[in-house]
Parts: sequence; C-alpha cells; structure tokens
Amino acid sequence: MMYEHLAIDDATLREQNGEHTAREIAQQPEIWLRTAELVERQCARLDAWLAPILAQPALRIILTGAGTSAYVGETLAPYLTRALERRIEAISTTDLVSNPQDYLLRQQPTLLISYARSGNSPESVGAYELADQCIDDCYHLVITCNRDGELARRAQDNSNSYSLLMLEETLDQSFAMTSSFTAMIVSTLQVFAPGPDRWKPWPQPHAGYWIAASIRCARWHSGISAAWYFSARAA
Repeated sequence: MMYEHLAIDDATLREQNGEHTAREIAQQPEIWLRTAELVERQCARLDAWLAPILAQPALRIILTGAGTSAYVGETLAPYLTRALERRIEAISTTDLVSNPQDYLLRQQPTLLISYARSGNSPESVGAYELADQCIDDCYHLVITCNRDGELARRAQDNSNSYSLLMLEETLDQSFAMTSSFTAMIVSTLQVFAPGPDRWKPWPQPHAGYWIAASIRCARWHSGISAAWYFSARAA
C-alpha cells in the first residue's frame, strides 16, 4: 500500500476524490521556498516599478481579493502596517464593487494589491476596473496563480500595473485554497518585508524569518483546509 500525501493511501484519496486537496496541502513547504526564489528573480524589475510609487508620502495601499483571496489581505494587513510603518488596508472586492464611493478616494494616490487564484472572478476584475475609474492616480500589483486569467491579462497590458504570477502548481484544483493562499502570502512578504535595501531601513531578518512569518500567518487557514478534507472523508 503506497502512502503519497498526508499518510493516506492513493486508493483512498481517489475514492474520496481527495487527491488534489491532499497533494496541495502537502506540497506547501516546497512551494514557499520556490515562491521566494521566483520573486527574488524579479527583484530588480519589481523594485524599479515599486520604488517611485512607494515614495509618494500620501500613498494609500489597499489589499483586496474575492472570497478566500480576500483573507490573504486580511491576514497580512496588520503585519505589513507594522513592518512598513504605514497604514495598510484590507478591503474585499465585494465591498469595492458594491460601494466604490465609500472606499475609493479620487484624489489620493492608491496602490491596489489584488490577490486571485483564478483571476476570473467578476468582482476581482470589476474592482480593478473601478479603481482606475474612481482614482486619478491608481497603480495595481496583481498577485495571481493563473497566467491565463482575466486579471493577469489586464495587468500585463497596462503600464500602471505589475502582474506577479505564482508557480503553476499553486493554481489549486481542489475546492479549498491551500497552496494558492500561502504562496500569495509568501510572495507579498518577499516583496515588502525583506529589509534595508527595500522599503524600510530595518535589520535584515535571518533567512528563515519570512518563512516562519508566513507559516504563522497561514497556519489557521491550512488547518481549516485539512479539517475540511478529513471531515469530508468521514462523511
């Protein structure tokens, strides 16, 4: 009997339709390391794009997403607020689309960081469009797991946008978001948290710091995903 993921034999995983979920939970430690390497390879280009944006003293930063992707921003906002010493807001795409006048300020420069697994959710695309319509000086950092998604395509075609594509393996096939969720957390920490040669003059953390931070940030979500899987097996 072969045990490939989460100490569950392959036959049981197939029978319970749990192959994707088990694999995507188990692959996360490797995905985190490879995600950090992926972002680091784009470091020079990312820095060149972000530096003049972050240099604006009145810049507002909004983290947004639809469904579980919205929780990425909610998880990161408190930590990034402290790390960058500037206010970071997490506002779901549902709120932005339904009441843009309550959240988007025309005369305040804004960096909208959009998280998306597929990038095809109507509210994610809608939030991207509305931000451009409602804000005079708007920038987009799109962090998505689907290079073929509508959000990624739009970001690649606009000079005010940067599309940061996650590894292909993070485009989760299971119902629950696991690798996609934690990879987007790791990539954001790798972009904004590293230290003295980036956006805030603070001591460089040791190599495992951002990994430990991402584990702490995502532990509750991965636990929920695992609990969902095992409860489905027991049903």
